[in-house]
Amino acid sequence: MRREAELAKLAAEAGHEIEWHTGAVGGRGADGLKAVIERAHLVLILTEINSHGSMYLAKKVARQLGKKAMVLRKCGPAKFQELLQRLDDGQAAGLAARLSRCA
Repeated sequence: MRREAELAKLAAEAGHEIEWHTGAVGGRGADGLKAVIERAHLVLILTEINSHGSMYLAKKVARQLGKKAMVLRKCGPAKFQELLQRLDDGQAAGLAARLSRCA
């Protein structure tokens, strides 16, 4: 994922932590993906940088674990910061449709 340090800084400044998975699900990758999702409060699944297999697995695991998940094509720092703000404001419910249009 590009801009990892920038996104981590934005999350920390908002009082959150960000953790990501490479999307590789071969071998132990699937176990690592499940572990990341288990620790998450919200799962962002980026389709532009991940395979269909990892996207479908992430959605399935999130659903099985009862985690909120948003599927986005991509999400840069500005949209990520907006997401963090809306989470803090308790407005995350209707955000998925808006963020799915991230450019």
